[in-house]
Amino acid sequence: MREWLFKRLLSQKNYIVKFSKRILNIKKGEKMKKILYVHHGTSMGGAPRSLAFLIEKLDRTKYLPIVLCIKDKRNIEFFKAAGADVIFDESLHPFHGSVVSGMNTKLFINNLRHALPSLKKMQKYLKEIKPDMIHLNSSCLFLFAYASKIVNPTCKVICHIREPLLDNHFGQILRYFNNKYVDGFISIDNYDLENMRVKEAKSKVVYNFVNIDIYNSNVKSECLRKELNLDTGDIVFLFLARIVECNGALELINLCRDSTKVKSNYKFVFVGDKSDDTSKYIQKVRELVKETPNCYLVPFRSDVPEVIASSDVLICPFTEPHFARAIIEAAAMRKPAIGSNIGGVNELICNNETGILYHNDKELERAINTLGENYELREKMSGNAERYALEKFNSSINSREIMEFYENL
Repeated sequence: MREWLFKRLLSQKNYIVKFSKRILNIKKGEKMKKILYVHHGTSMGGAPRSLAFLIEKLDRTKYLPIVLCIKDKRNIEFFKAAGADVIFDESLHPFHGSVVSGMNTKLFINNLRHALPSLKKMQKYLKEIKPDMIHLNSSCLFLFAYASKIVNPTCKVICHIREPLLDNHFGQILRYFNNKYVDGFISIDNYDLENMRVKEAKSKVVYNFVNIDIYNSNVKSECLRKELNLDTGDIVFLFLARIVECNGALELINLCRDSTKVKSNYKFVFVGDKSDDTSKYIQKVRELVKETPNCYLVPFRSDVPEVIASSDVLICPFTEPHFARAIIEAAAMRKPAIGSNIGGVNELICNNETGILYHNDKELERAINTLGENYELREKMSGNAERYALEKFNSSINSREIMEFYENL
């Protein structure tokens, strides 16, 4: 029955799944609470990984996780593997307005065009599933909180704040409606929570976390070195993020283009290219990487632990404040980080202990050369980073905090 259901989900794009009572009303002693997670992502990046780790750690004697996945089919198997029932419906749309998504005319028109249909469709899902709680995996999903209050005003809605909002009217739309319809906020860092300006709802900062069973210093790999034919003495600085303007890839490449600033054995590997991305920004990055001998651009990939293990230093040149999952994953794998001293990033790096924070290009150049030249310092910071990750970003500890938040709400 279950396999048949998933096959049907994959074969039909827009279908309200008629879950059987056997699936949705599983009983183990008392009836478990159904938590409907709504995921917005269009790639297998940080947000779905964070949600999957949370679902894996849920107390299955209390909670039954159901994921409504609204954009990328690749995440279906990801959430199923974590133990959730999954619904896929790409006719539903988020309402963007964060620093990560940015804003342009096309995106804003899409926001408006899909808002009412998404609201109505979500109401049908809620009437069918009858969740005990709804957990939105981003602030861009506030329409689904509104739908919940129409269908069942007593159903608690949690919003996971994963990025700061735009400092304009578009960001204010998300801020207003989230505060109006969401009952509780979990933020992945203090900066993002302050940016939401939460008024009455309960809130808690729980840092994004890492599955230590997967991301740890026991993982060994030379995959990047082998694929790129790097020498033994090369120092690999890893950029692991989407290739978008707010993540600062161009700024780092331009620094690397000046041979007087970085040594020839420093190799900068940018992991995150998407073949279907035709934006002017990624095209410029591709062009400059080809002209820069010590820079390499590789596609987004799923073997993230192996990629991190094959590097020496994680580098995060973000130009806009937001959380950097790669920093905490690298820390758990005993890798120090270099990051821009802005909101989100500066909560994940203990300056001069687990890595180095910088304010400008000159400080970035100094940080690269400091960690590139000094093996002993890299090793010291690596050990500090691993201990810090086990304390602050441990999935077992942080998922318990989220479950406590569920109970308190």
